[in-house]
Amino acid sequence: MLKKYVVGKSKNLVISLNKNIVIFYHLFLMNNWKEIFNFHLYEIVNSGLYDKVSQINVGIIYKDGIELKEFNKEFNKEFFESYKKINILYERQYDLIPVKVWNNPERKMDIQLGEGETILKMVEYARENNDEDIYLFFHSKGVTDPPDKNRSQISHFYNKGLSKKSDSSEARYFILRDMSHELIREWKRNIDFLVDNEFYYYIWNFFWVRGSLLKKFDFDSFNSIPSL
Repeated sequence: MLKKYVVGKSKNLVISLNKNIVIFYHLFLMNNWKEIFNFHLYEIVNSGLYDKVSQINVGIIYKDGIELKEFNKEFNKEFFESYKKINILYERQYDLIPVKVWNNPERKMDIQLGEGETILKMVEYARENNDEDIYLFFHSKGVTDPPDKNRSQISHFYNKGLSKKSDSSEARYFILRDMSHELIREWKRNIDFLVDNEFYYYIWNFFWVRGSLLKKFDFDSFNSIPSL
C-alpha cells in the first residue's frame, strides 16, 4: 500500500494556508480499485497535502463481499493507526436501495447516485461546519474501467498530451497522473484560487469547493428533477 510511483514536482507557491481542508473520497470496489486508491493515497501523502488536511472521509460501495474483505485486509487496523486522518464514512452494498444520503434531516433516494452519494454526504458535513472550510472531492469510479475513447471529454487529455494511439492501460495511467497533478499536487495553487472563488472544477466530478457553496445546495430542488 502507498506504493511509490514516479511523480513530478509541484510549484512552490507563496499563499495563505490558514484553511481547514477536508477530503471526501468515493471508492467503488471493483476492477483495479486497489491500484487507483493506492495511487491517490500515495499522491496525497507525497504532495504534503495529507499533513495539511484535517480529515479524509471515504465512502465505499461494493458489489461483492469478497472485495470488501480484500479492502479490510489491505487497509487493516495497522494502516488506520498509521494514517489516523483517514475515516471510513460508510460502506454500502450496491444493491441496497433506497440510499440514505442524509441523517439530519433524513433523506433517502431510490436510485444509484454513483459518486453523487458521497458528494451529498460532503454537503451534509459542510452544513454543520465553517463557511471558509475547503473541500477536495475525489473518486475512483471515473477511472476504474479503461477510458472510452468515444467519450467527448477524452479530448481534454488529448490536448494535454495523451496519444490517440495509446492503449487502455497507457490512457488510464496518463489520466491518473494528470488528474493527480491538477487536483492533488497543485493543492496549494487550488487553495489560493479559492480565496476569491467558491469552486474549482476540473473534470468528471473531481473538484475543490468552499463550504460556503456547499451550504447553498437545495436537496428538495435537486430531488424534484424529473430524471431523479
